[in-house]
Amino acid sequence: MGLGQWAPEAPNLMVALWSTLKPPRIIFRSPPLNPTSEPSLRWWHIAVANVRRNWQMVSKPAQNCYVYFHIEDKHSPHTFDRQGMWSTPNGPVERVSLIVDDPDINIPVVLRRPLWTGTASPDIPTSTFETMLTDLQFLAHGETGNIIRLEPGEYHVAITIRAGHKIYRKETFELTVPDKGLEGFRLASPIRAK
Repeated sequence: MGLGQWAPEAPNLMVALWSTLKPPRIIFRSPPLNPTSEPSLRWWHIAVANVRRNWQMVSKPAQNCYVYFHIEDKHSPHTFDRQGMWSTPNGPVERVSLIVDDPDINIPVVLRRPLWTGTASPDIPTSTFETMLTDLQFLAHGETGNIIRLEPGEYHVAITIRAGHKIYRKETFELTVPDKGLEGFRLASPIRAK
């Protein structure tokens, strides 16, 4: 006689127990988002979620997650490593817990805006834009921090979500920074995932 005949709930119990041993399944949503309604700027964000696997009855949260950026200029040896922040209803924070089936949480990645000249003008020339990585330095310290400004060109942007030494997700996106204006400023979906 099998175990199922003695305890019909046993298979479900085994699946539930086994599913608690599996790590959280963290995903990046595509395409990147521009949550701002301001027409003169574009601020790319990546939405992140902890999703339940089809067979999982129980899923673990990913506790105390930090976000890190690794930026590579595709045409030069320049690289940057920076800590990012999470965008929450209470403002940017350094770490979050990603709970299964909770709403997505956004990572602000890169901002392109008109270069501030000290005077307000409704007609902003397209050549006066600047692009900045919106990392911890930018979000926590603003213009006084050690800001990374990105020159026109193409970049690989690796985004890693981790808690301590545990890496939950790492994906690399393609960033294009145009010479002028907002047209052509894009953060493309992942080119590789780990």
